[in-house]
Amino acid sequence: MAAIEPPARPAPPSLPVLVDRLERVLEPLGWEQAPVAVGVEPDADVVLLVPPEPADDPIGAMVGLEAPAAWIAFGVVASGRVHDLVDEGGRRAARRRPTERRARFGHFVDRDGRSTSYVRLLGERPRVERGSTAGRVDDVCRRVLGLATPPPAFPVEHLWAVRWLERLAGRAEVAPGDVSSWGRVAACHVACPPGPGRPSVGDLIRAGRVQARRSPWEVQRVDAAAGRRRFAGVSPAAAAWMDAGMFSRWVLMDAPPLSLLRAVVAAAVPADVAAAVDEALDGWGLP
Repeated sequence: MAAIEPPARPAPPSLPVLVDRLERVLEPLGWEQAPVAVGVEPDADVVLLVPPEPADDPIGAMVGLEAPAAWIAFGVVASGRVHDLVDEGGRRAARRRPTERRARFGHFVDRDGRSTSYVRLLGERPRVERGSTAGRVDDVCRRVLGLATPPPAFPVEHLWAVRWLERLAGRAEVAPGDVSSWGRVAACHVACPPGPGRPSVGDLIRAGRVQARRSPWEVQRVDAAAGRRRFAGVSPAAAAWMDAGMFSRWVLMDAPPLSLLRAVVAAAVPADVAAAVDEALDGWGLP
C-alpha cells in the first residue's frame, strides 16, 4: 500500500500580493487611521489588531503581543503626510506639495527574520523596499513572532553615562558646590568604588568596565523583569517580553544625546572637573 503523504504547505504569499490585499482592506477606512497591527496567515489573509483607545503610544501598546503559530508574518501599518525635499542653496529642506499628499507606511517581518517595508502615496501604487532596518516598529514585529532583535546599538556604559551626566546637571543647578570637585562628581556614578578615598579618573574607568562585564544589557533586562531595577517606560512585564537589544533601545529612546549632556556639564563644573569627566567618558569609548 502506498504511503499517504500529507498535503504540501502552500507557498507563502509574496509581499506585493499581501500589500494589494491589505490596501483593499484599508482603502475604505481612509488615510487617517492610527497604527494597526497586522497578522499574516498562510493564505495571505490578514488579521487587523487595533490598539485600545485612547492609546498615547500605539506602538508601545503592541508590546506583549504573541503571534499565533499559524501566522507567517507580522507587521505594522500607519498613515501620515509626506513632503518633498528640495535643494535650496545647497541645503535640503521640506516643502509642502501644492496639494496634500497622504501616505500609508507598512513594515513586516516574516518567521525567517526577513523584513520588508512599503509606502503608498495617495493616488499611487505601493512602493516596496526590502532590506534590514532597525527601530521600535521592527523590534515589536520581531518580538511578536518570538524572534531576536538586532543587538544593542550602544554599550551599557552609555546608559550609566547618561544617568551620571543628568545627575550632575541637576545638582549643578540646585547646589553647585556638589559638583565642584572630581571626588564629588565621581561619587555620582553608579560604578564609583566605595570607600572614603577619592578615586582617580583611571579608578572610575576601570570600575565602570568591571561593572559593565558584570551587568550587561541582558542582566539589566532580567533585573527589570524581576522588579529589581526600574526603568521609565518599561514595565517588568514589558522587560520580560523584550530581549536585550530591544530593551536597550527602549530604555535609551528618550535619552538626550550624550554630546549635549557633555556640553551642559562642561558649562556647569570647573574646567579641571570637566576635563576629568571627558577623560572618563573617552576611557569607556563613549561619544
